[in-house]
Amino acid sequence: MTVLKRHEALKEEGLVVQFDESMGKAIFVSHQWLSKEHPDPSMTQLKVLQDYVADGADLICSLWLP
Repeated sequence: MTVLKRHEALKEEGLVVQFDESMGKAIFVSHQWLSKEHPDPSMTQLKVLQDYVADGADLICSLWLP
């Protein structure tokens, strides 16, 4: 991924769907926006996330919040 789009834009493009357990596993990531105009102008946060998932995917665990 090299471009970050707003949730609203992805929704308008039909790329956001309601998750169902039959789809497999999913993670949700939330992060601080670094500017008013763009969430991650230099893509620094995205790169950190991509590296973590690539290097430590086996470390990701499930968290259940009732």
